[in-house]
Amino acid sequence: MDTLCIPVDPLYKKYRNKAIRLMGKTYHDADAVLVLDRELCLVGGATSSFLEIGLLILGSGWMKRLWTLQEGS
Repeated sequence: MDTLCIPVDPLYKKYRNKAIRLMGKTYHDADAVLVLDRELCLVGGATSSFLEIGLLILGSGWMKRLWTLQEGS
């Protein structure tokens, strides 16, 4: 969703910077955060245990990104 909520066109650089500065507040004020990650979408949620899903999330590329803590907490 970041790519939908944060302008990428250089024309809107001022708004992009503001959106990035407000990301912490945006995630903090959210009731829920939906993470769409190509790697995590391959996991069979209905056939995987809670532990298996948790381990896959912890080992995913998504968890290695710098802003993940803001998104997931």
